Amino acid sequence: MQPPLQPSTHQFQPQSQSPSNCPSLFPQTFSPIHITLLAIYLFYKNRTQTGNCPEKVQSHLNPFKKFDSFTVPKPSQASDLPLSVTYPTLCHQIKIGDVITFSGTDFPSEVVKIATQSIYVHVAIAHSVDPQAPPETAILIAESHIDRSLPSVGTGKRALGVQFQWLFNRLAQYPGQAWWTPLKTPLTLEGIARLQVWLQTMESQEIPYDFIQAIGAGMAQVEPLQVRNTPDFSALFCSELVTRALQIAGAIDETLNPSEQTAADVMRFPCFKQPRLIQGELC
Repeated sequence: MQPPLQPSTHQFQPQSQSPSNCPSLFPQTFSPIHITLLAIYLFYKNRTQTGNCPEKVQSHLNPFKKFDSFTVPKPSQASDLPLSVTYPTLCHQIKIGDVITFSGTDFPSEVVKIATQSIYVHVAIAHSVDPQAPPETAILIAESHIDRSLPSVGTGKRALGVQFQWLFNRLAQYPGQAWWTPLKTPLTLEGIARLQVWLQTMESQEIPYDFIQAIGAGMAQVEPLQVRNTPDFSALFCSELVTRALQIAGAIDETLNPSEQTAADVMRFPCFKQPRLIQGELC
């Protein structure tokens, strides 16, 4: 019988974290993903102006409207955590497997908000936590991102896809809101070990960002389109990575299709408590 897996004790050393000279959210030239996002944006714009959009989503799909209707769920009065926490407090309370959720104001973020009817546009998962470390290196997150401004902590490369980042640095260069979404039940030691091994494998193999299935997951939220993704982890988008990691850790149902989950879907998983704001203004 093989001994149970144990959580990784590997300590990641910070790499050079200086941002690149080009903007982190927009490349100097438009890639196919930006062209596709623009097409989706114009598609929704046309549907809202012509009245062809389903009534239940039409009121929210005006691309020129501020997203005031998208609100963050408020915790009940019996909640054991406040609406927001400071970063030093977060360093002592966050657990491996907890999720960090983001809401930006750049063009890709606005398209995601339109498609998913949510303010949540990106998710990452806590890979390792050391509350005794300096704040800059206390929390390591795993994410799949199109932002290449920071080198991945594990490989030291600027990755268009799966990467490890110190949360402190990610928040420092992120212009929008961010939330900590804690698990209701902490992961077991074996679950943590499985999660860390899988995430480290994805990062070391430099798994690319899954542009096609990311678009498919967003378009699946609009009923007339009925786009369906097939599970495929040769490339990963952000919520696909987080969902699969949670499955491997034993936190959510294995029958769920990670390739169809958006950031908004992740925030609705029953394994999580209500989100706590860690950056930005409370709604």
